[in-house]
Formats: sequence, structure tokens, C-alpha cells
Amino acid sequence: MKAEFILEQPDTACVSGCLDFATVPDIWTQLEAWLRTCTGAATVSLRAVTQANSAALALLLEAIDVARQQAIRLYLTEIPESLLTLARLSNIDTLLLTHEDTK
Repeated sequence: MKAEFILEQPDTACVSGCLDFATVPDIWTQLEAWLRTCTGAATVSLRAVTQANSAALALLLEAIDVARQQAIRLYLTEIPESLLTLARLSNIDTLLLTHEDTK
């Protein structure tokens, strides 16, 4: 499977495809580098994610941590229900939902 990190605007990105143990390392490299260039706020859309497992959850938690370290307000948008379910089962859904953009 394939995943992509797509920069839509300087402060907005989209992740697409299958986020699993094979694809997350490459996505993480791109996402982390981008977050380190952001200031103020950044938005990551997950609207195009077709599959996700616990590796995707780890990716989002790491992104939240890097954003916190950089003093960036990170907004996660269009989180797939399957990923939210996995977060609920892991009792960390509040971490994702705290960063979910409700615009």
C-alpha cells in the first residue's frame, strides 16, 4: 500500500492512503520536517486516509508532541472513524479530539 504527505498550503497538509507500519516512517519524516517549519498553527487533514492501524495512531501522537514542543497549535481534521475507534479502545481519544478541528 501507499501513503502520501501532501502540502496544500504553507500551514496545511493532507495525508492520504494507507497508514501502516510500512508507510508511517516515510510519512513521519515528511510530517515532522514540515511541522518544524510551521509557526502559530498547522492543520493536517486525514480526509484521504483509506486505512489506518496503530502505527497511524503513533504518528498522530508524535505529531502532537512535536507541535507542542514547537509551540504550534495543531489541528487534525477529518479523522477517520476507524482511527477514532482505535484511539477510544486505547483510551487516548481525548488526545486526538483535543486537537481535532471543529470548524
